[in-house]
Amino acid sequence: MKTKSKNTELILFGDLHNHCNISYAHGSLERAIAFSKLSLDFVSITGHAGWPDMNTKDPSIKHIIDFHKVGFKKLKKNWNKILETIKKERGIIIYPGYEVHSNKYGDQTIVFKDIKKHELLVDQIDILKKKFKKNKIKNYIFMPHHLSYKQGRRGVNWDIFEESVSPVVELYSMHGCSENDQAEYPFLHSMGPRNYENTIKYALEKKIKLGFIANTDHHSASPGSYGHGRFGVLVKSKNRNSIFKSINERKTFALTGDKIIPNIYLNKKVIGSDVKTQKNNLLDINVEGRFPIEYIDIIKNTNLFKKFNFDDQKNIKNKKNISIINIDFGWGERNKEFLWKGEIQFKNIDIITIENKFRGPEIVSPLDKKSKFSFFIPEVKKFKNKIKFKFLTSGNSNNYTNETSGFTILAKLKKNSQITTITNNKKFDILTKDLFKGSVSFNLGEIDTPAILFNKIPNFKEWNFQKKITLPLKKDDNVYIKIKQKNNQICWTSPFFIR
Repeated sequence: MKTKSKNTELILFGDLHNHCNISYAHGSLERAIAFSKLSLDFVSITGHAGWPDMNTKDPSIKHIIDFHKVGFKKLKKNWNKILETIKKERGIIIYPGYEVHSNKYGDQTIVFKDIKKHELLVDQIDILKKKFKKNKIKNYIFMPHHLSYKQGRRGVNWDIFEESVSPVVELYSMHGCSENDQAEYPFLHSMGPRNYENTIKYALEKKIKLGFIANTDHHSASPGSYGHGRFGVLVKSKNRNSIFKSINERKTFALTGDKIIPNIYLNKKVIGSDVKTQKNNLLDINVEGRFPIEYIDIIKNTNLFKKFNFDDQKNIKNKKNISIINIDFGWGERNKEFLWKGEIQFKNIDIITIENKFRGPEIVSPLDKKSKFSFFIPEVKKFKNKIKFKFLTSGNSNNYTNETSGFTILAKLKKNSQITTITNNKKFDILTKDLFKGSVSFNLGEIDTPAILFNKIPNFKEWNFQKKITLPLKKDDNVYIKIKQKNNQICWTSPFFIR
């Protein structure tokens, strides 16, 4: 989706770190490309290429060693064929890339700007960077990810971090959140918990300059899987050169899922910028959410400087008369897959945009099993006043894991506006005036059957925030903005760095 920022730059959305069966993971490359087109403007589909310091002598992890070796061999064998496949693809911008594991230096994804015959170089990260420079390889990014695992356990090593080749780091993915060691979304993977000295907070305290992005790190051919991570970038135009340039300039913001739009400027500079101090340093905040906003935090030098909620602003006007509608599908018997097929009709409603919220299967390890239906590619056809759909959900695997999918709809509502959903031989009618009072849900049958949730339509002031404040700043300060919605979807802007 192309959205405009306040200074007329485009906002595009992408995922530069995710996996499929080109190495060790689930689902085909073709499925990954098709899934990415449902919610993203650009993507890199990542192959696992090597692990130079893998411990191959411990028999207790032989099953882990074995599938890694098989995956590395598979990627090496098919690497040139993969490059040819993505070169032919149309409809989304694809960047080639691969991942190298490292106990000592932390895992890194290497993303190239151009699609050409890149050599699959694998070595320890410090040596690999030297090889890239020696071979005069150009236009690439080394991107550290799942940062907060302890160093020595594949967490980031800030001692070898280079701003010149790593302008951004992965703040969030399905591994969890690396903002700090007490942030939302802890690390729950079998690899272990978070470690303070491997967090972004620690790096910023050490005056390391970096931008924020999020990626899914999904292992089931589902780039952009809702809730697992993606990021936005401010660009001049929709092409691979402009996107790559803006990433290098840190004009980025990390997202868990919802496409929250942070039009935020400090002394008229965009997010990620180096900013010169002034007598009155003006922070101009204009946020467009996708759900009611719980709070907006201004984080200065890694500490909370100011917290706002939607009441901490003037009575802003909804000049374009826009409302936001969220419809979620899922639930039902635990782990049981269900195929939704039908349409949503809109009466007396002018649709502005429809954003898909589809999740991939909740599996990570190549040893995990899922049915062949898990990789069904969602189908959506959008018309002037209706959506036709066909997609799969799975009953939530536990009471804490949300496996629903759905749509966010920005629209203008007229008098007597109504939403009609026809799916799986059932019909549900909702008047939008009733959704301003509260949410409405329907099950398709008795207890343990799949359900639909029509969320409460929030007032404009609840999902938009506008405010200007002055900040006391000095040289070497850093400032970023964190936006959290009431559905636990979060946005983090890349920091402003004060000079």
